Amino acid sequence: MSDELLRYYNSELQYLRRQGDQFAQTHPEVAAHLRFGSEGDNDPYVGRLVEAFAYLNARTRLKIEDEFPEIAGSLLDIILPHYQRPIPSVCIAQLALDKSQAEQFDGYQVDRLSAVESDPVNGEPCRFRTCYPVTCWPFTVQDVTLRGVPIEAPSSVHQKQALGLLKITLATFNSNVSFAKFNTSKIRFFINLNSPFSYHFYEMIFSSVLGVSAASSPKDPKAVSLAAGAVQQVGFELDQGLVEYPPQSFPGYRLLSEYFAFPDKFLFFDVDIKGALAKNESSQLELFFYLNKRWQDLEPHIQTDSVRLGCTPIVNLFEKRAEPIRLSHFDSSYTIVPDARRPLAHEIYSIDEVTGLSSSGESREFEPFYSFRHQAQRREHAYWHASRRDLETNSELARGTEMEISFVDLDFDPLEAANWTIDVETTCTNRNLPARLPFATGQLRFHLEGGGAIERIVALTKPTPPLRPPLGQSLRWRVVSHLSLNHLSLVDSDEGALALRELLALYDFRGDETTASSVMGLTNVSGKPIMGRVPGDRSG
Repeated sequence: MSDELLRYYNSELQYLRRQGDQFAQTHPEVAAHLRFGSEGDNDPYVGRLVEAFAYLNARTRLKIEDEFPEIAGSLLDIILPHYQRPIPSVCIAQLALDKSQAEQFDGYQVDRLSAVESDPVNGEPCRFRTCYPVTCWPFTVQDVTLRGVPIEAPSSVHQKQALGLLKITLATFNSNVSFAKFNTSKIRFFINLNSPFSYHFYEMIFSSVLGVSAASSPKDPKAVSLAAGAVQQVGFELDQGLVEYPPQSFPGYRLLSEYFAFPDKFLFFDVDIKGALAKNESSQLELFFYLNKRWQDLEPHIQTDSVRLGCTPIVNLFEKRAEPIRLSHFDSSYTIVPDARRPLAHEIYSIDEVTGLSSSGESREFEPFYSFRHQAQRREHAYWHASRRDLETNSELARGTEMEISFVDLDFDPLEAANWTIDVETTCTNRNLPARLPFATGQLRFHLEGGGAIERIVALTKPTPPLRPPLGQSLRWRVVSHLSLNHLSLVDSDEGALALRELLALYDFRGDETTASSVMGLTNVSGKPIMGRVPGDRSG
């Protein structure tokens, strides 16, 4: 029983007992048995009835109170459909190419959204999918060093200005294979350091790099110089999200939720080495990053595994057809059950498609009621409406949400479609199971669906527990807060910082001290209008 329902129940129970006594005293000829208070004998049968009525009345009051949040939730489903969905478990995984693929000169491509699966936990494997495309190459990180001056590096225009040097050494699987044979223009690295050193490394690589050299050794006369812009950020593009966001969702909100939920997702960097490998006839490639300052506090923490190749975030999402729903005249809504045999191993992330089949063989596709797909001239269309609610349970494993679906016509009246069987295609998570995966460095492994040339997939970070946005009455101020951003400037001299802190707090579902201090640390926001040319074709 939720705290809110218990509060209403106690209120109703006290009211019935108090008013029951008063009513019995006023009308003893018809209500004598309601005298179960301090001056009358308690009748156990009346007590049961009173408690039952108190419970029903409490549910009615709770439903009335929840009517506005339900409307608010429907509004959010239209303008911010991602906001009420749980944030699934996420971790960083490294994909290692099989050693027999030493001559895979084009690399082995693992597409984005590829399915990977863990070993079973509580009898159920956890199913994840990749968030970034991964190109696995037949070379490894052999060494990583960070030091101050004097530096040993190829001659470069940045060498005299450099006060520090980061060097990453790569080596091919087969010493007889040179880097000149590889067809790649970009290498992606993951910063594999503990916090806060991972963030210090990130700051260093994107704020202190003067330029880059690619060579086979510090004395290589064929070294290729690269601009500082060759080091590029990862995770900010539309196709680099942890989850799929609908087109109407503002991408900036996605970045905020991902930052607060899983900041490691951004700890990647690409090095654009286009044209730098053609002259390298060695089995070794060294990347020299010239730095404009020395990062002395970071130096002791840098070692060979501080950066990793072949990495991607993986998120606990997978497609699942829910149990069929049989429509009847007796129910107005139906609980969607992804898997009746393993209910605690599944939680619905989104409803993707709803179709129905009548007893006569007629097929029908149901559209979401709160959508932009209404065709008013075709009133025979059928629609579905779903609501998410917290699952009332004392089990930590079962904690989460469940979804109810109802079927309506264009006027939101219950659909007359008895004896129909409904199929619901969903995207699900494994609820709280990923948090129980036995994580230890190198021990939590996954398997790529379809196998291929991948030798192993290892988790580098512990899978995060799922995060769930608050539901119910707290949705009211969250809807208002989002909508008010259309009218409140974030760069207002007086209220800008307050507005931005409010916005950030909307996506801080963890609410721990670290994230809260980041939000409250924002003291001032300022801005000014500028003029500049817009990139593009002049002829357009």
